[in-house]
Amino acid sequence: MPPRKKNGIPDRWEDYQAVGKIISGTRFIAFKVPLKPSLCRHVERSQAFGPWELMQTMEKDGQELGLIIDLTFTTRYYKPEDLPDSVFYLKIFTAGHEVPSDPTILSFKRAVRGFLRDNTHNDKLIGVHCTHGLNRTGYLVCRYLIDVDGIDPKEAVELFNSSRGHPIERENYLKDLHTGPKRSNDGMEESEQEPIRGRSGSRHNILDSPAHDRDRHYDRHDYNQFPRPQKKNCRPPHVWFILGSNFQMPEGTTFICTNNSMPSYCSGRRRVVSPRDERTLV
Repeated sequence: MPPRKKNGIPDRWEDYQAVGKIISGTRFIAFKVPLKPSLCRHVERSQAFGPWELMQTMEKDGQELGLIIDLTFTTRYYKPEDLPDSVFYLKIFTAGHEVPSDPTILSFKRAVRGFLRDNTHNDKLIGVHCTHGLNRTGYLVCRYLIDVDGIDPKEAVELFNSSRGHPIERENYLKDLHTGPKRSNDGMEESEQEPIRGRSGSRHNILDSPAHDRDRHYDRHDYNQFPRPQKKNCRPPHVWFILGSNFQMPEGTTFICTNNSMPSYCSGRRRVVSPRDERTLV
């Protein structure tokens, strides 16, 4: 993940256009992470982009989101409950900078296949974002196009770049897409986790309310789907997500180790990453 500014805005977040265009021949549309109002107040009004600005943009273009796949490795930017109840939300914790693991790729494929299977009767879109809606997003969308749809790697990357309005930047992602092996599609028709339905009600009720009321709206929900360290009087011990080579996180289940020590049941797991700042630590 890019470094974070003191005001909580991701570094270079303002440098990228908010929403791309639909990737031709697919239901994918990429965008940068929407920010809750308490973060958006730190950017110019014209740069503000949160869940409701996202929905406004889609409505203006005559498009409808059906599913948002959030690839960021944190839960601090916005809450799924802040989305309208017409949209489903799915979180796939994806560490930045490194090529996504095979289990992460399979989770993404399962999410997409499940949505397409349940929405054959409509044209609802699959929105995908990481921090900038570019590198992790671009890699996983292109990986799906290559592995599942059989699109040539070069064509897949060009399709994504032209639709997003920015090119994928990370060389290791591009190298793997162009010359790396295709990943297996075995098991992609199986269900893994159920998306969460938005619960904010009418979009217009929120957009038309005063800014301080919108902030209260964003703060009133519990966000227990993805556990976080409890705040205390002093800095809490680090809490790590442990991602093994065959990592799968059942809904509501987290492998953790605290105080920088790994219990015996964590031994042999491949890497330890921090959900607070999306950095690979070891």
